[in-house]
Amino acid sequence: MLAFKPDETSEPQANKLFGYEKHNNFPRKLPPKGSSYWFSESAGSRYGHLYAKHRKKVPCPPITPPHHHETPHRFTSPIIKELGEAIQRSKVILELQEDWDEEGSPSYSESTWNRAAEFLFQNTSRIWRSHRLSLEIPKILQGPDGSIDLLWRTAKRDLLINLPANPAELGSFYGDDKEEGTKNAIRGTGVSISDDNEWIFLWLLK
Repeated sequence: MLAFKPDETSEPQANKLFGYEKHNNFPRKLPPKGSSYWFSESAGSRYGHLYAKHRKKVPCPPITPPHHHETPHRFTSPIIKELGEAIQRSKVILELQEDWDEEGSPSYSESTWNRAAEFLFQNTSRIWRSHRLSLEIPKILQGPDGSIDLLWRTAKRDLLINLPANPAELGSFYGDDKEEGTKNAIRGTGVSISDDNEWIFLWLLK
């Protein structure tokens, strides 16, 4: 079980935990070339699952960012504790048995769940360290074929990231703007724990 205690972790230890060097300034990233384009609802699209789940409008209660003081030396995001609690609650996904949906879907492995937790901790901390911005806590949901979905809903934009069960495969994402719809939609692949995914979350927070 993950046990993340930011108040008891020194900055050097935390840097080592997340694989970061000691620095405070990240360059603002732009989307990789070819990542952002109009969304097509054509049959057989590999993004069909992401688009379909996005359109189901899975309910997500509004998150009120906790009050915090701007302290340059602070390493962790002010929501890191709440994020850890949300991740622990999502562990119920691991209790689903084979064919849990009566459609032949497999169960979920703890290794997949751990990768999703690591992905969330890393990116939440990165955005806070870089820009002093707090990501909202996403819905952590069961995806197809043993994968895990991470769903963010903000006042302006929605973002869904799918992390596959196979660690050798890269994750995929779909996001759109509530006012502009597909005009400002993004979708693509190439999401992994080791990659710098900062630009995706800056798009979400814009």
